Amino acid sequence: MDPTPVTPHPAFAGEPGAGSVTSSPSGGAVIDLRLAVARGEHLADLSRARVVFRMASVFAMLFGVFDVVHVVLTGSGDLPLLLGLRAVCAAWLLVGFARVRRVPPISERELDVLLFGTLAVVILTVSVMCVFTGGLTSYYAAGNLFVLSGTSYVPRPWRRTTLPVLFAASLYPAVLLGSALFSPLTRAQLHQPIALHHVAVHAALLYSTALFVIGGGHMVWSLRRELSESRSIGRYELKRRLGKGGMG
Repeated sequence: MDPTPVTPHPAFAGEPGAGSVTSSPSGGAVIDLRLAVARGEHLADLSRARVVFRMASVFAMLFGVFDVVHVVLTGSGDLPLLLGLRAVCAAWLLVGFARVRRVPPISERELDVLLFGTLAVVILTVSVMCVFTGGLTSYYAAGNLFVLSGTSYVPRPWRRTTLPVLFAASLYPAVLLGSALFSPLTRAQLHQPIALHHVAVHAALLYSTALFVIGGGHMVWSLRRELSESRSIGRYELKRRLGKGGMG
């Protein structure tokens, strides 16, 4: 059986991923169509990632004002250390922003490394800052919820998000409890029920948010994939029929 050439519909000519496709019994057209859909989704993800990195870079630097206010009002905390941690985090974000703007575009694998690596770096930074701004009762912990919710900008299937998102969420309790080894404040707070309650509530909220992000991101990714495939099918028109069946 001869392959049936299928070409892009003129209305979609020149669009990314709308290259010609050949339909054959081996399923080549399906494979090519899926590759075109995946490429289109990747370019859209890069566009969303640029928004995420741009906003995160701005917020990371602007929120330095709160570090100054905290030290001035409470008389505690190491301002140079807090600003230094924030500067390192901002530098990572700026590098990520530069990478997602790269031409030609980076690979999907590198984008995942940047997204999940950034999630871990920012939550780690915020958690370390908690140690120096109140320990287990630091209000900086709420920032981790904001950071975690940002991953929903670039939806991913649950198989790719579960481990890195849960790992990042686990950094908060690990850093706070581990800091008792060198921080007299957190070591003393381990014997204070209210302090333990505070960190437990934030950890529970963080893990709950992680599960919502994983599940919600997978649903958005699945719906987007179905929509992209259904729209892409309409971009192609049959150029030659193979023949007619018994019913005409």
